[in-house]
Amino acid sequence: MEEVNIARAHLGLKPVAETGFSFPSELRVSTKPGIASHEDIKAYLLEIGRIQGYIAEEEYPLDSTRLDVVWRKVERSVPTFVFEIQIGGDIYHAMAKLKHAFDLWNSNIFLVATIANKSKYED
Repeated sequence: MEEVNIARAHLGLKPVAETGFSFPSELRVSTKPGIASHEDIKAYLLEIGRIQGYIAEEEYPLDSTRLDVVWRKVERSVPTFVFEIQIGGDIYHAMAKLKHAFDLWNSNIFLVATIANKSKYED
């Protein structure tokens, strides 16, 4: 709980005790090392967005493609936050989609990728 509150303070959020939020009893934490799947990460981002009070959606349309996860403030608004998850495949395509979302909607954009691809996304 201490680590959660430290992270929340770093993000400018209130400690968990002050929000009235409690962790569900069925919360499972995996101790197995490895990389979470694309679908797992999407599910985590959707849940985090909902907890933060956003309308969280997956596979949001953007022209002829789709964005992995978006968070919107209100139903008829453009995405405030856009997430592209890139576990494998073409990282440049994911970055192009994020750039397009930024140019089109001025969204806050996030690339979720493995550390192995760090040199690619830093370029």
